[in-house]
Amino acid sequence: MKRIFLVFIMLLFAACAHGGSQGAVAGEAGGMPEWGMAAEKAHPRLLMADADMKMLRKNIRRNRDIRLLHQSLLAHADFCVDDTLQITYTFDASGRRILDQSRYALERIFFCAYAWRMTGKDKYLAQVEEDILTICAFPDWNTKHFLDTAEMALAVALGLDWCYCGLPASVRDEAAATLELLALSKFRGQWFASQKTNWNQVCYCGLAAAAIAVYERYPELCSELLTAAVTDNKKAMEMYGPDGAYPEGYVYWSYGTGFETMLLEMLTETFGTDAGLSESPGFMHTGDFMKYLVGTSGKTFNYYDSDEETWPLYAMWWFAARLSRPDLLLSEIALLREGKYLEEGDGKRFAVFAACMASKFALPRKIIPATGAALWSGDGLNPVVLIRTGWDGSPDGRYLAFKGGKARNNHGHMDSGSFVFDAFGLRWACDLGTQEYAPMENSITARGGNLWNMSQGSLRWDVFRFSNFAHNTLTVNSQKHYAKGDARIVEIIDTDKAKGGIIDMTPVFPGQLDSASRKIMLLDSDSLLVSDYVAALSDAPADIEWRMVTDATATVTENGILLEQGGYSMLLSAASNDPAIRPAYRIWPAVGPGEWDDPNPGKSIVGYSLTLPAGASCTVTVSLRPL
Repeated sequence: MKRIFLVFIMLLFAACAHGGSQGAVAGEAGGMPEWGMAAEKAHPRLLMADADMKMLRKNIRRNRDIRLLHQSLLAHADFCVDDTLQITYTFDASGRRILDQSRYALERIFFCAYAWRMTGKDKYLAQVEEDILTICAFPDWNTKHFLDTAEMALAVALGLDWCYCGLPASVRDEAAATLELLALSKFRGQWFASQKTNWNQVCYCGLAAAAIAVYERYPELCSELLTAAVTDNKKAMEMYGPDGAYPEGYVYWSYGTGFETMLLEMLTETFGTDAGLSESPGFMHTGDFMKYLVGTSGKTFNYYDSDEETWPLYAMWWFAARLSRPDLLLSEIALLREGKYLEEGDGKRFAVFAACMASKFALPRKIIPATGAALWSGDGLNPVVLIRTGWDGSPDGRYLAFKGGKARNNHGHMDSGSFVFDAFGLRWACDLGTQEYAPMENSITARGGNLWNMSQGSLRWDVFRFSNFAHNTLTVNSQKHYAKGDARIVEIIDTDKAKGGIIDMTPVFPGQLDSASRKIMLLDSDSLLVSDYVAALSDAPADIEWRMVTDATATVTENGILLEQGGYSMLLSAASNDPAIRPAYRIWPAVGPGEWDDPNPGKSIVGYSLTLPAGASCTVTVSLRPL
């Protein structure tokens, strides 16, 4: 009996030494975790250990939303088993990617591996085995576009790790050898290692999963890879600093942060620490950023390559668990109850991760909203101000969101100074968002260009939706914005009477204006006000256009531009502080001239034009108020 007690004490001491605190595992001076711990752990190692499954089963029994999530996952696993569509080595329309196949592989394996672990049914295990062998028979995983490789590696790693005890030894050997050959051995010298973009997050998540899953077979290579992953991922985490605003916008937050949180959870699950990555400035506040990125219309502030529609944000389950903030799951639970949680295209491959995180904490039966302040602001690569006065769905709520930044960021548009505005539950000032990449890539390549070239002369900026002509900002002399021009938010306004801020627009207009600034405010929680100060160069006049994309029906009247939609009316009017400089109201079609431009049905562009004499300056104030 004494011997058993001593063994217990020794094991407890070892557990505390290795997993009891992040500092102990990571080292006193920011050192790396003990990577060899991976080889000591039984499978499954990734995201959800067998012990976590007990908590998940308990949560499924006592919480209807977790039960609904679980049932939805099993139903989709059945779909994956029955689906006649096969995973094939097929490039998309661009001829550059097999990413669609990688994502479908991850979806099928993740869902079926989960279903097998939770039910023990052979059909799910058989599907995982079949898909792993299919993927491992591919000639390569397209390392030229490493996102494809990373998602393929994550799929095989999860299938191998989660179904390890059920897979034949020959399949385990094949999976491990292919992970080494087609992924792990390819990581050195890859360009994404130095990037502050979603590529860093996605690629290192997939590679780290592979390294943890097969560590005992390739310890030196996997140790090198995991060290590089933690070291290089610190660069990507700088994107969230200092406040949590993600520069690539709503859609790519979902993508990049989804993989980031999986990476952090894999490290924590295996080594008891994420090596301090989650402590990066702003990161633990980025859930609130995303909450404020949705307006009272239910549409997102869709700057850069994003759409207006909301969709599931599976990474929110990680933040809810880590922060004990179930209020971050209100939108997720709403979508789940509406039966929409697995409807969002290939993004649903992350849905199993929500269940993994639901195994880490007890979700209350009733979630109390935490609305917070009306104004949220974030500095960083793409500074934003987000103002929301209502959270209860009332038509009295207003939403104003605007941004600074520059076009020459990953997925950037020429939208410095742009804004969106909601009133009466409707969106009045819109962002057109993005469009499908492959057709644009093919058309621009045929013209000798490159869609992903961010330089000033790139044909990318001839795409209407990417240019300043299609955003709610200023255009001078019919020229494009300066792609490197970084517009900073220099002042935040947060009073009872007005909420907003001031953007220094001067860097966006070198050689076009002497200086420019934009003040954007929500007044008395009712009307929008945009006040632009512009100063012409001493030796050249400036033709200025103020543009705003809208869904409303627009009519020029004696007093301004009448906007009507959904039974509501608003008036857009402009006034100059110089009587000699008079804005002329304009309505432009929301149509791009290029062969690569998508149509924008139901949209128009409203605003004004004026000519500013050489050496002159003025302030023009636009108000958008309800009638």
